[in-house]
Amino acid sequence: RNIPNYIFWGCKGITDIVFGDNIETIGLSAFYGCTSLNNIVIPEGVTSIGGRAFANCKSLNTITFNAVNCVNMVTMENNVPMPAFENNALSAVNFGNRVEVIPDYAFANCNNIMDILIGSMKAITANKNIFSGKAYKNACLYVPIGCKELYKKTSPWNNFIISEMDFTGIEDVLDDVKGQNGKVETMYDLQGRKVENPTNGLYIINGKKVLTK
Repeated sequence: RNIPNYIFWGCKGITDIVFGDNIETIGLSAFYGCTSLNNIVIPEGVTSIGGRAFANCKSLNTITFNAVNCVNMVTMENNVPMPAFENNALSAVNFGNRVEVIPDYAFANCNNIMDILIGSMKAITANKNIFSGKAYKNACLYVPIGCKELYKKTSPWNNFIISEMDFTGIEDVLDDVKGQNGKVETMYDLQGRKVENPTNGLYIINGKKVLTK
């Protein structure tokens, strides 16, 4: 049920992680410096992610939360926050429709975030310090249809450019990003930009919204 502290520290060959449904906690710096890790799906049973658990994962692209709440994603040490997801190339965060609270500083050092997806009809509780200033400047926030005005009135989400999206409109689910004959499909992100190295997440393929897992 628990992934120990430091267990995969510096394992540079890890590219993918599949967590079992019974996982509840991910320890301090458990995957620190796993520089080949591409994407992470946090299962619904997880309640705590230790400080710097996924720090310095330089290839990390997407995080998807199936968890109800990861209220412990930041560990304090000598009054200094140690976010679980700091100093990486993270470009997309999918909070799903179940996350209710995000702790302070959770993504404060993630300067490359471009897409934030929230499927909840209720705005997630969070303070502005959960993201860096660059994220507020560059990222787009996608919320369910009919919820744009709610998020525009709620901090910190009102600091983003907000677009509505039909989260129920996913037309297909792929086990991986490869199509027929093992060839990688031509994919675009939700802003219409071609994705050269797709991993797990939401994409547009042949005009259809597709979830890869």
